[in-house]
Amino acid sequence: MFKGIASACSACFRYRKTNVTTMLLVTYAVVVVLYLNNNLLRKNELLPTDNESVRLLESAWSDLQNITYKPHPYTSHANDVVHDYLLHRVKEMVSNTTFCEISDDYESHRSILFSQKDVFNASSQKSSVIYFESSNILVKIQGKNDKSTAEGLLLSAHFDSVPTANGATDDGKGVVSILALLDYYSKHQPERTIIINLNNNEEFGLLGAHSFFDHPWAKLTKYFINLEGTGTGEGNSILFRTTNVLTANLYKSAVKMLPFGNSIFQQGFNQRLIHSETDYKVYEANGLLGWDIAFYKPRSLYHTARDNIQSTSRSALWNMLSTTWQLSNHVSNIHTIKENDNSKDPAIFFDIYRTIFFAFSAKWLFVVNILLLIIFPLLSLSLNVLARKRNMLVSAPIFSWLEFPIIVSFSIFLLIVMEKDVIKKNPYIVSHSFIGLLLFFVVQYNFVNLILAQVLKLITKKNVLKDIIFIELMILSWFFLLGSTVMLKLTNFKSTGVYPITGVFISISFTVLIHGILLLFSPRKNNGHNFLKTIPNASTNESANSNDGGYGTREESNIQATSPDNEDCILEHESVSNIDERAPLLSVSNDTNDDDNIDSIQDHIVIVPDESGIAKHYEWLLQFLILVPITFIFFQAVVDCLSGLNQTVQESDDSFNLVYSGIIWCSVILSLLVLPFMSKIGGRVTALLFGVCLVSAIYFTTIESFDWGTPLKVRFSQNINGTVEITGRIDMVKELIFDLPSYKRENFANIKGGVTCSYGDIGVCYYKGMLPTVLPYKDNISNNRSEILSVDIVDNDRLSPDRSKYAPINADIRINVPNNRACVISFNSTNSPSAVSAVRKITVFNEYSNATDSGKKLTYKSKNDINELQLHKLNFTSGSYVIGIQWFPRLLWDKQFKTSHASNSEDSLGLNIKCFWGDYESDTLVGGSRTHMIPAYEELLDYAPLKYTITNKEKGLVVADQYIEL
Repeated sequence: MFKGIASACSACFRYRKTNVTTMLLVTYAVVVVLYLNNNLLRKNELLPTDNESVRLLESAWSDLQNITYKPHPYTSHANDVVHDYLLHRVKEMVSNTTFCEISDDYESHRSILFSQKDVFNASSQKSSVIYFESSNILVKIQGKNDKSTAEGLLLSAHFDSVPTANGATDDGKGVVSILALLDYYSKHQPERTIIINLNNNEEFGLLGAHSFFDHPWAKLTKYFINLEGTGTGEGNSILFRTTNVLTANLYKSAVKMLPFGNSIFQQGFNQRLIHSETDYKVYEANGLLGWDIAFYKPRSLYHTARDNIQSTSRSALWNMLSTTWQLSNHVSNIHTIKENDNSKDPAIFFDIYRTIFFAFSAKWLFVVNILLLIIFPLLSLSLNVLARKRNMLVSAPIFSWLEFPIIVSFSIFLLIVMEKDVIKKNPYIVSHSFIGLLLFFVVQYNFVNLILAQVLKLITKKNVLKDIIFIELMILSWFFLLGSTVMLKLTNFKSTGVYPITGVFISISFTVLIHGILLLFSPRKNNGHNFLKTIPNASTNESANSNDGGYGTREESNIQATSPDNEDCILEHESVSNIDERAPLLSVSNDTNDDDNIDSIQDHIVIVPDESGIAKHYEWLLQFLILVPITFIFFQAVVDCLSGLNQTVQESDDSFNLVYSGIIWCSVILSLLVLPFMSKIGGRVTALLFGVCLVSAIYFTTIESFDWGTPLKVRFSQNINGTVEITGRIDMVKELIFDLPSYKRENFANIKGGVTCSYGDIGVCYYKGMLPTVLPYKDNISNNRSEILSVDIVDNDRLSPDRSKYAPINADIRINVPNNRACVISFNSTNSPSAVSAVRKITVFNEYSNATDSGKKLTYKSKNDINELQLHKLNFTSGSYVIGIQWFPRLLWDKQFKTSHASNSEDSLGLNIKCFWGDYESDTLVGGSRTHMIPAYEELLDYAPLKYTITNKEKGLVVADQYIEL
């Protein structure tokens, strides 16, 4: 009985097609189930049940409903309404506490003037000076421990939205999560001081975060948690990035419920592969240590009208609230946060299926990589040498080493060909279904590998060798590990997304070492010889029926261990020419029902090892199981990253190429589990893969890339003269415009004649739309540009006879723009061939001052060119900006300038002024009549097909511009 059970178990796990195929199918099925569990089934986690958590969640949900009833960008009146609501709620919560204090920047008239590079475009060389009037709401929760006063915790989120979105996820959920925590900490005083910053105008320059450091409470903080959101908050909030190992380990210690983070995103921010930014950048640049926690998908709904309360849920809100609660409670109640030698190192971190969180130093990984690059090759070579000395290993034919590179190279080539075909026929399908496209490429790659392996088998009469494949994979992964190690060093250890390469190398290396160890500890062959058997092609029915494929006898064991399908005989034993002619010929029974024996070759000479071959027959299972964990971890990392990046293909060519390249190479690495065992994949599975490939190819080249769930995002802006700009995929933008009712009415005679577009696949199209109304309280003013934007030159000494030709030029201007909060002035020296700016000094007079009042102004001086001045003020009714500008005459900065040809216009300065309005009201009263403020935008919302979403292109929906020279 026990003998039969042992025989059955051995049959279930020995190296045969049925077993290998089953294991592969089960493993990949589990991967898919885990994906569905993490991304679909667990998308809405269970809500809290304890009374306090339920109370805080319901309070936060009610606040979210109140602050997201309409778009509220900094440039809108609705922004003040949200500010006032939040201030009211904060006062309610802290009214009965003695350890909480409120500070309102709106009331204290806080304003700053500072220089800033483009925070959203790292490659930009433009130098901007920014004037910003803040309306941040700050709360100080004094900690019990006075010693922690200078090491307080900052909780930050921004309450402004973009003009096209209600801001439920960006960043309403962050704001109300912090309100809920204020409610909690106002009743449970923490040990460490907490500062809350509900800041304004993050969307157009991270300005609220900059303003925070002008506040005296900024000196009380050392740590921060920044909350953000993109899309509609689908799934869980992720730890995008963290400052160093210390903060990563604090997150690990604190967040026990659904920890979620991946330092691959952190590398994306470090290398500017992710083009958005958050307030985290400002806080970290000012020396604080912290965490950037955000929702991150779906990106095509980010900054659109579908970022609203209907598109999110209590469970998504609870996920962010609970994560922030766990982390803030842990940090704010630690008396002392201890640092060690590697605390300041960049951190590598990741979770395993929202259950276990890992965090360690990037420098530590660098050291580990160096050791791995040395130790594993030495161990492998040592085992190889020892095995040869014990007559356990002989050289394989050269062609055996060439088979795998030939197969993989050709498969990758065909994979790239298929990718190009998909891009040609349906380029944005990855935006629709990246996971389907990834699995399609995985299936195609494996199918081609299997077919090529069978072709080579027919040519060489041998299978592709498993252990040779492992050795070649180890060599290949060694070079990848070397590259990632060099990258870590060159980027000052900020390439925190390379850790999967280390895991892949370790896994593959262990499979090679297992093979070597089993060889080394197998009994030495008698006199270095083995048994020899010639298996004839004619496997008779009698012999087929004489063996059940088990291990009942020594003869059966030997035969099974060295059947023609067992590649290891080539690597483990001496060549046939060295076999003693006196070696006995063993009788063989061949089970024709075993799919392993179908591969028997006519007159194939088999070298039969001793009984140790039985143990060797099961090494594949151990090798397989070693590869499984890295496959799971890598798949999760790939899915997490691509789910946040796949829809960026709509935004730029760089993102397009990055996403497709990532999918191709990820599909190759995800096939790692199959490659060494490809000779053991059954024909039925190969046929199944072919069918899946065929159906998938047809599906992905014909299905629509965009629909309601995964729409195309286009960007809207309208000039005050009526010209509408829509940026996006040109062919689809044209299709959208041509079907608008107002456009068809105006261009019925020539439907395509009213649109002008730029060149390329992604660009901008212009058409004449219905006129906007930016001053709803005045009649018939829409077309009167002079009343909407005008410029008065208060003073200009460029032509003054009292100014030396070497002296700087000074001018004061007043920009008259009613009902406005934001303008941008671009400078250029108009007569310079390079159109550079010579501006070195900017003065901004606030609303209570004038050009002669030196006591109420902010001044910024620079040694370099100032290319741009951004103006942000709070008072809609002040109606003007008063600016002082100083620039150098041309002869001081232009070496090619010839004074002999100088004229009065040579030193003139060009100013291109743009002002923005962000108010969006579907209905308003103008002259007693009901009308739309921005009817062109309203028309797009009403008539655009569901496969489109609309977002803003500028600080506002409407822009007025004017050019002057000083």
